[in-house]
Amino acid sequence: MLIAVALGGFVYAYWSGYLFPNYVTIFHAGSLSVPLQKIGEEFSHKYHGVRIAFESSGSVDAVRKVTDLNRSCDVLAVADYRLIPEMMYENGYASWVIIFASNEMVIAYTDKSRYCDDINSNNWYEILSKPDVTIGRSDPDRDPCGYR
Repeated sequence: MLIAVALGGFVYAYWSGYLFPNYVTIFHAGSLSVPLQKIGEEFSHKYHGVRIAFESSGSVDAVRKVTDLNRSCDVLAVADYRLIPEMMYENGYASWVIIFASNEMVIAYTDKSRYCDDINSNNWYEILSKPDVTIGRSDPDRDPCGYR
């Protein structure tokens, strides 16, 4: 389904009059880089000569490229769909959103991590709360992983 929706967006951008000829600009969340690259390859194969410019950033930054920097893109793909109505509807930058996929967050650790032999699905929150455990997250002002 992801491929169908994204290809539909590419086709719309390609055939609309808002593009430079044979050029599609996509602002997107970094977490979407791999699937969008694959979709872009398939699109370019089907529509020969179309160049796709991918510009990766945090989702908030992708939206701000449009709202704050007045840059234009043909496709905006964010990791948190709520950013579109929250940041783009009021000033008329967008009036609709398509929700077509979701993902999950994970707790990643290595065999060298503190408590790696103790952590499990029942106590993970206790392990992460220990004062000698260091955790990292994205900047909440730039990326949904930092605040969701």
